[in-house]
Amino acid sequence: MNNIEQLKEKIQNNPDDTDSKKLLAQAYAKKGDYNNALKLFEELSQKFPQEILFLINTGSLWFYKQEYEKSITQYRKVLEIDENNYSALYNLGNVYAELNNFDIALSYYDRALRINDKSPELYQAIGVLYQDKNNLFLAKENYERALELNPKNSEHYMSIANIYQKIGQEKRALEYYKNALRYAPEDEKIWLCIANTKTCLKEYAEAHEYFDKAIELKPDYYSAFICKAIACCDEKNYGTATSLFKHAIELNPYNHNGYLLLGNLMLSEKVYDEAIKLYKKSAELTENKSKSYFFIANTSVLLKDSDQAIEYYRKALKYAPEDKEIMLAYVEFLNEYVGEKISA
Repeated sequence: MNNIEQLKEKIQNNPDDTDSKKLLAQAYAKKGDYNNALKLFEELSQKFPQEILFLINTGSLWFYKQEYEKSITQYRKVLEIDENNYSALYNLGNVYAELNNFDIALSYYDRALRINDKSPELYQAIGVLYQDKNNLFLAKENYERALELNPKNSEHYMSIANIYQKIGQEKRALEYYKNALRYAPEDEKIWLCIANTKTCLKEYAEAHEYFDKAIELKPDYYSAFICKAIACCDEKNYGTATSLFKHAIELNPYNHNGYLLLGNLMLSEKVYDEAIKLYKKSAELTENKSKSYFFIANTSVLLKDSDQAIEYYRKALKYAPEDKEIMLAYVEFLNEYVGEKISA
């Protein structure tokens, strides 16, 4: 009999066994059964309305279920009992960050910081918040503070590395990625980040070693196959790139990006009909179809199919009316198209 069944039996024999209900709720939450966990924690919260632990757990479960307003309600109940409760303030910051409400999220994080300024998880969260607002200086500053407080946490190294990667300092990024790897050698994401950085540095042989290690750790790693294929394209190894893109699509046939990238490769290889077929499949699988339609239009120009080119430039602009690249290409095409008509 597993732990959950044992706890259920205890509760059946004694419906007032609060400790077993709490343990059962925690066991359900641990295995990802949020509905059963929530049912028990809500029951406990109703019975013990001043018990902060039950309110916090209920709020967290609503958060995991993406029921953010219900999560907020629970955490605010905690603050009514204890206005300086760190967990409630920190978690409210997380909720508002998910809701993309920067100012409110930061206000709760600041309040939490006044209570506990030694929490690496809090500085990490603040760093993410600033990075989402593209304030890379303050993001990096907070990640570095998190790293000072917990120098063996791979996530903090990864976050700083990502900042360096974003600003084009690949060699500095590489230092931090490799430090992250020291503390999480089985994390396939780190191996992939190093591989991508090596690709940016045009160190392709080493890049493929890191790609292969990421795939060894996670054989169905869609992103690793996609990125390895892109590296092969950079090396003009188009045959291998094609095989890798196709394998990635087999692993995840519902991700539009694989079709789009393979379409681009077919376009460069002048296999135009196949490229258009792949772009159309990509468009089926994404809400923002502008890129897929734009590439169909460009391919149609090469095929001298003017009607199809006009149709898909217009469709692309419908999804991205402010996109200057699409607008410029469309205007240039129309100028040529009208010029040809006049000449004729």
